[in-house]
Amino acid sequence: MALFGQHIIRGSKQMSFHKKMRGTRLLCTSLQQQAADKQNKGTFMVEPTTMKIQKFAPESMSATDLPPVVGRYSTQGFHIQGNKLYGPVALLPRSFYSWKVKDASDITVKSLQLFTVAEPKIEILVIGTGLKIERLSQEVRDYMRRHNIALEVLDTPNACSTFNFLLEENRMPGAALIPPTDIPLY
Repeated sequence: MALFGQHIIRGSKQMSFHKKMRGTRLLCTSLQQQAADKQNKGTFMVEPTTMKIQKFAPESMSATDLPPVVGRYSTQGFHIQGNKLYGPVALLPRSFYSWKVKDASDITVKSLQLFTVAEPKIEILVIGTGLKIERLSQEVRDYMRRHNIALEVLDTPNACSTFNFLLEENRMPGAALIPPTDIPLY
């Protein structure tokens, strides 16, 4: 076997040098990778991935397909599915409404009845009480317990995030949100 230029001659057959050396290059690369792995213990090799980018076509979607995700909040109200609602809001998994309360002291059994009769039945009610977490009355907590609805009372920014997260997990949440009176700049 003799090497001439870029060809290896073996008997009467010629093989491309690159074809012949392909297996050798792969072997060298894998040996180099093993040596690098020994030096970099605890590192991981990331496999390449592909993704398909699809354009959003609003004509193929209906408003009933979109959950009421809270996009933004302010001292005046909330942005839900691109709609601006002023003041407190009541959110269900497939709809949203204005909610007639002024502050956390107005949250009563009567103001929460919507969440107990909603279809489909909600599993958890997230209440945003403004800038601070306010304690609800025992009567309200007992009422929700009787209707088998878990109750989570948070400040409004965290309540918005929690509600969106529960929607993303395909849970059946409800939310009663009061806009914060002030938005601090941290």
